[in-house]
Amino acid sequence: MTGKRLSRWLNELLGRKAPEPALKPLVQDRFFMYDDQKIAYTLIRRPRKSIGFRITEKGLEVSAPSWVSVKAIEEGLIEKASWIKKHMSRIESASALRQDRYEYYLEHKRIPLWGQSIPMVNTDKQGFRLVQANHVADEQSPALVLHLAKDVSRERLIAWLKREAHRDFEPRIKRFTSALGFEPSSWQLSSAQSRWGSCNSKAVIRLNWRLIHYQPELIDYVVVHELAHLKELNHSPRFWAIVESVLPDYRERRQLLRHDHDPGTTVLKET
Repeated sequence: MTGKRLSRWLNELLGRKAPEPALKPLVQDRFFMYDDQKIAYTLIRRPRKSIGFRITEKGLEVSAPSWVSVKAIEEGLIEKASWIKKHMSRIESASALRQDRYEYYLEHKRIPLWGQSIPMVNTDKQGFRLVQANHVADEQSPALVLHLAKDVSRERLIAWLKREAHRDFEPRIKRFTSALGFEPSSWQLSSAQSRWGSCNSKAVIRLNWRLIHYQPELIDYVVVHELAHLKELNHSPRFWAIVESVLPDYRERRQLLRHDHDPGTTVLKET
């Protein structure tokens, strides 16, 4: 007697029902109309109490119990349509950049630096030069233009960004060590994929070079955050008191770094 037949025979003998096989979720590809635009989504029927919406790099997923009608689901989608379109647009843009963001910058002749979208202009000169723009800068018009050689590769662009990051971070560290009254034993650039910065027990701090893409006030926040770890290797009230002593608005800066737009860096977590 095979194992399956023996198990079935024992269940029948003892008056027990064999367990029902787990049902696979029903998955359907659908779309709904909003402002004359067709928005695709994947409908997944699974046991749950309410409708759930999830946006991934693959698109919009809607999870719903079997008893909820498609009409009710799409009414909910229409209510959330503006939120859906906004976040799908952000994910699509970030996904396109992650394919190779630095090739993307070179192709589209713009790069985020210090929170601004800086135009890039090809010249006959070698290397890179940041020059003053010919117009008066405002919130929409950057004050700088990046001149670079026509044959610049993504590797050379990244190498220049790292040098620029080192040049930018050094005086920030000196300024805040003077304000705080203590300093690291040394500091280094980091290429981490999941942290903006770090500090170890040997008083060495590391700062992610991709911060060069962000606003100066956010770079300052990460610098102060890591310097504060020289005294408190934790996130205790004492730690945050040190941060607040030089950055009274650190909460707003931290919130921006966590939740603001992706300026073209890798997707990183706040330290």
